[in-house]
Order: sequence, then C-alpha cells, then structure tokens
Amino acid sequence: MDWELIGTAALFTLLTLLGLAPLRAAGLVKDHQLPEPLVKILDQMTDPARLRELLAQRQPNQKIKPIDAATLAEQVNSRVIGQEAVVNELAALIASRSAKVHRRRPIGVFLVSGPPGTGKSELGKAIGDALPGWGGHYLVEMNKLKDAASLNSLFGAAPGFVGSDRKAGLMNHLLDNPNTVIILDEFEKACLDAQNAFLAAWQEGYIRETTQSTLVSTTDAIFILTSNAKEKEIAALAAYQRQASGNQNAGLLTSEELSERCRAILRQELPSPVLSRIDRVFAFAPLSPEALAAITLKILTEEVADYGLTLRPVPPQILLSYVDQYDRPGFDTRDLYRHIERDFGTAASTLKAEGVREIEIIYDAKTTEMTVRAVSDKSQAPKAAPRTKGGA
Repeated sequence: MDWELIGTAALFTLLTLLGLAPLRAAGLVKDHQLPEPLVKILDQMTDPARLRELLAQRQPNQKIKPIDAATLAEQVNSRVIGQEAVVNELAALIASRSAKVHRRRPIGVFLVSGPPGTGKSELGKAIGDALPGWGGHYLVEMNKLKDAASLNSLFGAAPGFVGSDRKAGLMNHLLDNPNTVIILDEFEKACLDAQNAFLAAWQEGYIRETTQSTLVSTTDAIFILTSNAKEKEIAALAAYQRQASGNQNAGLLTSEELSERCRAILRQELPSPVLSRIDRVFAFAPLSPEALAAITLKILTEEVADYGLTLRPVPPQILLSYVDQYDRPGFDTRDLYRHIERDFGTAASTLKAEGVREIEIIYDAKTTEMTVRAVSDKSQAPKAAPRTKGGA
C-alpha cells in the first residue's frame, strides 16, 4: 500500500475542505500553481478536467450579500467627507466586479492618491465596514516595510529562520476572511521588494505563504493602495476635475482619462509592474471650505460622544473659526482632531463627572470666545473649554 500517496491524498482532501489556497484560488486551477504532490493526486485519483469544470460552475459564497452601489456610497460618504465623486465611482466599480461568479484576480486593485489627511486611508476602512458579511479591513503600514526581512510579519518567515514558528498576520486574515479590504497605506514608501511582493496577488489571484509554501487566494479581496506621492500635481488635477464638473463648457475628463493622467504622474514614483496591475487610480482633491466645516462638526460631535455626552447644534461661527485656521495647503485632519480635543476635552470631562448628559457651545460674537456648558442647568456658571479665543 502506498502510504505516501494516501497521506498526500488526505492532505489534499483537507485543503479542499478547508477552502484553502490553490483550488480555492481560481475557478480554473493551473497545475504549476499546485505543489507537486497535489498535482500527482489530481492525475491519479480524479479527473482534473472535470474538477476544473465543477469548480467553474460553483456558486459564490451565499453568506456574502450582493453589494448595492448606492447604499455603499451613502455609508462611505458619511465617513469620507468631500470626496463624493471618488466614493460614488468606486462603489459602483466594487458592486459590479463583486457580482462576477468567476474571478481569477481580486475584485479590485485601486490606488487612491492625493494630499495627506484628506481621508484616503479612511476610505478603505469605511468600505470594509460597510460591506455586508465581509471581514472588515486589514491595514498594512507600507512605510514600515524597509527591507525583505520586514515582510515576514505579513507573509511568514522561511523554515529555519527567525519567526518561522509564528503565523503571518496578512495570511491568517485572508484565510479567515477571504472577503476583505486590504489597505496598503503609503504604498510608495515601502521598499521595492515589498511592493513587488503583491504583484502575484493582483495578477494571479494568490499570495504565497512563506512558512508552509502554500498559496492563499486573493480573488475575493479588494486592495486599496494609498499614496501621497506627487500630491501637489494630483491635487491640482483633482481640483480641476471638480471645477470642470460644475461648468458645462469646461473640459471634464472621463474617469478613465483622469486615472491615466494620474498614472502618468506617478510613473516617476512607482515601478511600472505595480502601475500596470492597478485597475484604477483615483485622485483626492483638497478639501473645500464646506467639507472642512463638515469634518470639523463631525470630529466635534464624536469628541463629545466619546465622553458619553450629546451635543446641541453648533453655532456656525465656531466651525468658521476652525475653517479659517485649517483651510490651507498641507492641511491634515489629524491636526484638527488634536486641536478639538485640546479645546473641548477638559470641559467635557468635567461636566461628565458632574453627571451632565447634554452640553452646548455658546459663541460670543464680541469677544469671539466659546463657552461649553450643561444644557440641563443653565443657571450654573458656564464651564469653559481650556482654550476658547477664536477657536484656538
């Protein structure tokens, strides 16, 4: 009795039942993608051609609900403010591509480029959270991948090397959550080895797990790359597109034309093999004053809610004071978060400790000062934020 053959057959059956790598990686499995023992089993114990035919006929994962583009766009636009054109187009692309029963590549590989702090990373997170039945998102900080050794945490270390006894984060996430959004943040800051490590994932539909040398499918995933490279040129192009969309006589670019122009700009920063595998490049525009005001209100409301408090409508002068300070090139939402926390954190925590549930912010037009106070007892002396002059 050929125990080696039987053992390999058992391994093959286990891999199939678990829905792992090669067979799951494609509707039509190519022999060269399989470890040699499994190729032998396919030839000796089944009909490979019939297997491929059955795999091609299989139904998509019934646990994953069809994606409605309008609903997805609405949910993402509630979190990513001021980039509605990009969000709407991306939602439509995701809905269309995810409906395919047979895929040999990921649902999408999208690059989002533009100024920092405008919501590029948040876009990927919001999409992952909004997709029904999906495994959320997996964030990879590409700026930390400085050499080949740094890839071990994602793909596993080769047998015998340090870390080979530990599971790789990205591989485990994909195995547990085939339908997921993978965010490759600040992609241009990674070393060339790290950038090239994803080429097979985008072209062939799999990533090789180094420790066990198995293939992990990426055909049910969405890759969203973010980049600040050539941010001024990209921002100018996006700003032109936004302006042209409101002027019928202007030369509005199609989404494909805009993508190709962005791709041409980025050729100086990203290698050609990477750019050639990206399905669409999206340009984030600088935030408009209206969008900045909306983001300020969102952050302020969230800051108050973090203390378990509710906030009454905010005077527009308060929002304007922040817009005046941050409506400038180089704006970063993270700076605004810190500023608002500094302005209102102490007052909110003090009122919370006194049992207050609802607060309001009063604006004095003469002194341009803000005052935070409880709604439930207006007779008490108002409790001011630590820094209130003109929102600074």
